[in-house]
Amino acid sequence: MGVRLTERAHAPERSDGGNPNAKARPKARNVGMLCGLCRTLLILLPSSMSEGQPAASGSRQTNQNKCETAGTDAETQSSESDERDLPSTDDVLWSFIEECPDLVDVPVAFEDGTPIREDYTDFSTETWDSDILYYCGRCESFFMPATQDPAGHVSESHSDEIDQLSLSPADAADSWVVRKSVSGERVTEIEGVPWAVAVENLLESHERTRQTTINLQYGWPRDPEFTKFSFSVSDRWSPDYQREFYAQCQGWLRELTGGSRPSGGETEATFDNPSVAFLTRSASSVPDGTRIGPVDHANRVREPWREVYQKLRYVFDKLGFENDEWQFWRVLEPHPGSGQNQCYAHEHSIIVVDGEISQSDFAPVMETHVSATEGAGRDAHTNTPCPEHADTAPNPWDAAEGACDDCDTPVSVRDPESVENLAAYVADYASIDPLDLFERSPSYIAWAAAMTAGNIRTVSRSDSARWAAIADRCRQRHESPHSDLEGQHGDRLTVSDKGTNTVECAECGSPHGIDQSQTLTEHRVDTSPAESSEIVPDGGSTELWDDWVDAWRACEQTTADRQCYHPDGSNQCPLCAEYQGAVDATVPIPDDTYILDDAFENKAVEYVERIERKARRHPNVGVAGLLGMLQSELPDKHGEALIRGVLAGFDRPDLDDPEHRPDWLDHERVPEWRVHSIEIDGELHSASSGNGVTMTEITTDVESWDDSNKNSENRTGFQNPRINDSCQSCDSGRYQYERQITDRSLSLFECYSCGHTIRVS
Repeated sequence: MGVRLTERAHAPERSDGGNPNAKARPKARNVGMLCGLCRTLLILLPSSMSEGQPAASGSRQTNQNKCETAGTDAETQSSESDERDLPSTDDVLWSFIEECPDLVDVPVAFEDGTPIREDYTDFSTETWDSDILYYCGRCESFFMPATQDPAGHVSESHSDEIDQLSLSPADAADSWVVRKSVSGERVTEIEGVPWAVAVENLLESHERTRQTTINLQYGWPRDPEFTKFSFSVSDRWSPDYQREFYAQCQGWLRELTGGSRPSGGETEATFDNPSVAFLTRSASSVPDGTRIGPVDHANRVREPWREVYQKLRYVFDKLGFENDEWQFWRVLEPHPGSGQNQCYAHEHSIIVVDGEISQSDFAPVMETHVSATEGAGRDAHTNTPCPEHADTAPNPWDAAEGACDDCDTPVSVRDPESVENLAAYVADYASIDPLDLFERSPSYIAWAAAMTAGNIRTVSRSDSARWAAIADRCRQRHESPHSDLEGQHGDRLTVSDKGTNTVECAECGSPHGIDQSQTLTEHRVDTSPAESSEIVPDGGSTELWDDWVDAWRACEQTTADRQCYHPDGSNQCPLCAEYQGAVDATVPIPDDTYILDDAFENKAVEYVERIERKARRHPNVGVAGLLGMLQSELPDKHGEALIRGVLAGFDRPDLDDPEHRPDWLDHERVPEWRVHSIEIDGELHSASSGNGVTMTEITTDVESWDDSNKNSENRTGFQNPRINDSCQSCDSGRYQYERQITDRSLSLFECYSCGHTIRVS
């Protein structure tokens, strides 16, 4: 089995960060080396760094509700941090190595089946040689030397052809049978790279992102509207992403609890009596005394959310809350402090409830998390008050005070009115800070590297929370002097297919803040003239309009049958024939034929009239109901689009308007924005598609090729799908080439029937 001897043979050299006055650092101060055989990063540190490291208890360190980085005031965010001098990649990497020497050689993931990005993995390979097989080109079959010799095969299988060609079995075998054997490499193990390598990968990738510019062009140089536009690329670890995330969170909270918008308007609270709960869920990174990878750990924390969410629904339902009376926002962030969980993830859930709720109400939720999450300790997920607050409430869950540093509060409930700036409080709680990755703490950077390696979502929220944030943005766009929008969010409506909602804002697509007690049909048909003037259900420039136009185009009549003046069925000419063949083919069609006046009338007119009549009779019936009633009377392909267009109040489109004509019918091409080029660190590259993230899975226990298909009659050992593509797993499908695996010259073949895969060189 082949073994790769090196991963990285040197530690990064520290730089002065671009400071000309910086003193030279002695290179012998710290020495790092990655051993290729055991893939361990050895760190030689001064004695002053190896002493005095407190070993905090993991059980109490698995759950703190304070953020890992002290958040700055998000209200004073600016772009100044984007332009300040940042430390170098090597300096940031060495900060992690010095602060967390025990973590640098920990693989980011090593549990079987853990999804991970291919560029954050190490592949172990071994060489293989297949047994010799004979291949007969005459009958396209394989056979093993142990079962049959070439001469015997042609004598048995092709005796008639040998006789006809007057060939001896030996001569025929020499011409038709060839020896085949293959050799190559296969992947025996896929492991996550050491944490230090993942940090370096992320830093290098982020640095490239910071130096990347995307150049857009509108149309082509010959177009009168030709325009160029360039913007800098960002990723989720960039300051502008953090600012956008904060703005969305702030807008969500403003919609639910009320407040002033930056654009000048006032938002009326959606919830009458809001309460905000903060839940912190985590798990030990050293369960049973064995440290696990940060990606494995983050998955353990995130995956039980389904059970936790079901318990949340049960608790709120038991307390009398409807589903639309609570929303949540979940954020992963690095664990604070220097204990065993340093650099590992834990999750904060911000839950806004329309009504009073106590901390003890969430006790069953935390118990569900503990029972469903491997490595989660009960003591770390139970409110424990300090002596000062122990007697303030009969239930310890309610006695613990979230603002007290001495109380352990994985669950805390706050009244929004008691917090001076709720959004800033949440930002600090969830570690939302407009800093660049290079300005973050080593613990944060290490955590970010693990989240990137596992391609793990660090932010998730309920649909209703997302719609609320979108509605806040829509309100601000209507108020912005740079926007041409008039009115406000929800002034123009269209039908909605989001959850149980029936209507949504035509501009932003959010149903938040819009009365859902009436359908759009009722708004159109049953509202008074005064009310109808406030609702313009034209759907805006949405995909629904395009579907509506396409339906009308499909219903256009491009041909029409000519009519004769003979009575129908009189068999005087082919046009009035009772049936095909009733009139001799030699009988000519009269010259005085005509075409009906409405022969070219668009059939969509009739369909729309049917839909409108049915909608007036059944104003409470939605799209699905109308489609069921009119299914036999509408065209199969465009019936739903016609119904949605009628309910949205669309007028008949002008099909002669070039705006609604397909591009291939227009003499002038319609310009559009396109990516022209990408500039990375001053080097220009042509734009290309693809280049997405490729995921694989951690694999530590792979059967040898010699152990597979032992009962196969016509092959032994390794099967090369290029020679024999029959699936060795299901025996009914065939292998097809799927893709190339990274840069190791390995090809992945997958069975189209059962999905079984094999890798060959």
